[in-house]
Order: sequence, then C-alpha cells, then structure tokens
Amino acid sequence: MSDEELDGYHEIARAEGVRLSEWVRRTLRTAGRAASADRIERKLQAMEAAASWKAPAGDPEEMLAEIEAGRFAD
Repeated sequence: MSDEELDGYHEIARAEGVRLSEWVRRTLRTAGRAASADRIERKLQAMEAAASWKAPAGDPEEMLAEIEAGRFAD
C-alpha cells in the first residue's frame, strides 16, 4: 500500500472521528456481511432456478428407499 493510499484512509477515519484501526475493523465487518449476503442470495437464486425445472420426481420415501437399496446391493 502506498503512503498516499494510507494517508487517504487516515483522512477518512479522522473525518469519521475514529482511529484508523477502528475504521478498518468497521470496514471489514461491513465487507464480510456484504459477502455473506451475496452468497446467500446466489444460493437462493440457484434454489429458485432448480425449483422451476420440470423434471420427473418420485415419491420422496420411495426414492430414499431406492437409494438405500442401491447402496447395499452386491
């Protein structure tokens, strides 16, 4: 990080009335929450897309029984 960049961050922190370390912690927390929200949104979009597919599906209990039967088949 250049001295100019660091000085810029110091100025931002001073303008907010906090030390640079506190400003960095706040900024990282905000970025972490945003990243988490983005991941959740992508997962929800994937689930919505999958739910819209028109694929054949059997009874869940039958499917689970078939899976178990196949798992233990010789």
